[in-house]
Amino acid sequence: MSRYRLSGVTLQTAIPLDAYAPRAVGDSDSEVLSLSLGSIDGPMVEEPLNTIDIDGTPFMSVWRHDRGWRMRFHGLADFEVDIHARDVVACAIPPATTEVVAQLFIDRVLPHLLPLHGIPTLHASAVVNRGRALLFVGPPGRGKSTLAASLCPPCRWSCDDAAALRRRDDGVWLAPSYPFARLRRDAIERLGEGHFEVAPRQLKWRLHREGAVEPVRVGAIYALEEGAEVEVIPMSRRDALAELAHHVYRLDPTDRSRLTTELLDLEVIVSEVPVARLRYPRRFSAFDQIAPLLEATGP
Repeated sequence: MSRYRLSGVTLQTAIPLDAYAPRAVGDSDSEVLSLSLGSIDGPMVEEPLNTIDIDGTPFMSVWRHDRGWRMRFHGLADFEVDIHARDVVACAIPPATTEVVAQLFIDRVLPHLLPLHGIPTLHASAVVNRGRALLFVGPPGRGKSTLAASLCPPCRWSCDDAAALRRRDDGVWLAPSYPFARLRRDAIERLGEGHFEVAPRQLKWRLHREGAVEPVRVGAIYALEEGAEVEVIPMSRRDALAELAHHVYRLDPTDRSRLTTELLDLEVIVSEVPVARLRYPRRFSAFDQIAPLLEATGP
């Protein structure tokens, strides 16, 4: 078994993850999760709690049962999560490989488990600029990862579509994930070489970016919107809270106690971190205007 540091937790697994995360050295004071390969009993017959589609086809479904949760990535793999969200058993669906299982766990499973360990996690990509993390939130396909990747360098990469946050005495801090951006083909062709395919059916490729290795204090959060010109519009705490509520990872949307905790977490975040709308046209040339604007208006 090897131990890795990823998104603020320690992951113990026999699956090689050296391409994604540094090895954990010594004792860890973070939560320890385990990932193993094994068999999973029978299909679920109940209706899932939630299903996410890609291009109109079911991609991920989640069920709750008396032992925990079942997460199915249709045609790729099943993941059985124990009731404490610490032990995960994965079973690939042929012809999916162990590499596909690793990608799905890091990209899709882990972000849903982090909030259950007191780590609120946003659908956000992030970079580090002048010692502060800048987060970009938005709906799927809005260009969070593309924008973040375009800022590196001079910024340093921090996370791709899963921002794991922790409250400290001196603010809200972001734990880094892995040094890759998941991008569509047009963005890959625009931003550089050194890419490889993500799990099948996701229609994206990974682009390497030099990444941060230690937690960084969050300086600002930007909600991405389409606009005729590039502009940054500060948001009130109330509007920021409503906006971020749309971008939180939720394993079980029917768990009311979890929703209450989530709201309290978001209230802390918006009280500590400025949130603004970042509007820009959906074209690559707009990125040249965004970087200097963030320098002028950011933390």
